[in-house]
Amino acid sequence: MNNLDNAQKEIETKAGFVGIVGPANAGKSTLLNTLLGTKLSIVSRKPQTTRDTIKGILTEGDAQMIFVDTPGFVHDAGGAALTRYLRRNIEETAEDIDVIILVLDAVRSASGSNYLANAIKNLFGRIAKPDFVVLNKVDAIEKEKLLPLILQISDYFKESNPEILPLSAIKNDGVDYLKELLAKRLPVSPFLYPEGMMSDRDSNFVMQEVVREKLFEQLNKELPYCAAVVVNNIERQPKVLHIEATIYVEKESQKGIVVGKSGSKIKAIGTSSRIELESMLGEKVCLKLQVAVEADWTKTVRGLERVGLGRLS
Repeated sequence: MNNLDNAQKEIETKAGFVGIVGPANAGKSTLLNTLLGTKLSIVSRKPQTTRDTIKGILTEGDAQMIFVDTPGFVHDAGGAALTRYLRRNIEETAEDIDVIILVLDAVRSASGSNYLANAIKNLFGRIAKPDFVVLNKVDAIEKEKLLPLILQISDYFKESNPEILPLSAIKNDGVDYLKELLAKRLPVSPFLYPEGMMSDRDSNFVMQEVVREKLFEQLNKELPYCAAVVVNNIERQPKVLHIEATIYVEKESQKGIVVGKSGSKIKAIGTSSRIELESMLGEKVCLKLQVAVEADWTKTVRGLERVGLGRLS
């Protein structure tokens, strides 16, 4: 009887993949980080900063959610190969996904522009219909605009009838309720990852993303989306973790922008990256950055491989 009870308990656990999709800069990465309670995905006000599908794993009670954050819907990411790479990631994410969350920027959705219509138009033909529509950043819109917006979205999806949830990922308002609803939607399954595991990404990836985020912050609008970061070496020494990484750009002129006058920019990028890495890793970090030119890396498959992105199929 005890064995039967144990087997029944194991059967009653739930596990599944939750795809987070939507337009660029809707707050998908912020939502992922808030759901997990830790920073995993790069956050930036610049659109299209997420380049890879990122799996974050949350195990609570009898439910295990494997969140997949995706690049925002893209038209042109600055290079033909990179654009195809991002679009493929969006489309592949929808394969074998159990629950799909469409994240929309509430401010832009309520602006009266074509944002909402365009976002939903880009959705069809690339992924299946969403199970949830998250209206993110509702803390930044007038309350009287919320109900008409929800009704408008309901009309767009009247056939599939997804649940529409207003929330603020950055303020962690409404996110716990979303988790409750997601847990109910997961299929019955044994856990797919060990309970303590939070991501399928290795430490190199997280380090690269931290440096890339700080690069975006420091350079503001001075550099287009043609910078990539590769961790070359990690060496643990007594009391300090040594990390060497390369920032790749496409042109010599861009290298000068990243380095800055008398090395001011690369120093600022390194300092802010080191501070965050030390906070995340809980140990002292010595970070060495260099800048290299990989001509037109966003335009060719070889270029993508050179800067650590996968091969296009």
